[in-house]
Amino acid sequence: MSNYSQIFTLEDIFSNPRLKKKLPMIRIKENERESGRVSVTSQVKTVGRQIYDTSVSAARPFYKPLLARKQGDTIIIGGELKGEQDDVVNAVYNALMAQRLTILYTANNADMIRDAMKESAKNKRLYGIDTKLYLRAQSMAQIEGMTNKEIQALLNNVMENLIYSDNFPRTQKKYGVGDEAINPAYDQQRLRWKQRVGDL
Repeated sequence: MSNYSQIFTLEDIFSNPRLKKKLPMIRIKENERESGRVSVTSQVKTVGRQIYDTSVSAARPFYKPLLARKQGDTIIIGGELKGEQDDVVNAVYNALMAQRLTILYTANNADMIRDAMKESAKNKRLYGIDTKLYLRAQSMAQIEGMTNKEIQALLNNVMENLIYSDNFPRTQKKYGVGDEAINPAYDQQRLRWKQRVGDL
């Protein structure tokens, strides 16, 4: 028997403010136009914004007042220093290292997750289908308490859903998932995933 269950949607996980320190935050909004058509917009906190916000937050206790700005790829943090410069540098470095997994995941996978969330929102609006992911996680409290290693496993499970599930055909097509020229073993991998999660 599979130890996977279908409890959470992509939106449950990636739009939940309680998980913002662990996962990329992606927001989806549907807007109805005068013509009756619905447009779906999304907002993803970029890698640059994550790094800026994390750095400023870590440096804040050391400055009064804190003055911060971003100039291209450079973050400038200053103000009246209360303490030692090395303490500020260490605090910012440690904060960024603590967010490393989220930053890497945003850089590598946020676009595909966002497109899958848009596809899910459209399926819910048009067909009433609430697309649930096959995950090992059983509760939101369990996800909140996960270690970095467990979060990595959760994120891997999410990506397997996007790559192998029948629920995201448009996203899979856009990202070339299942292209035999890129991955000739895709059909076998998909079958093994479906057997593992109990989707057969």
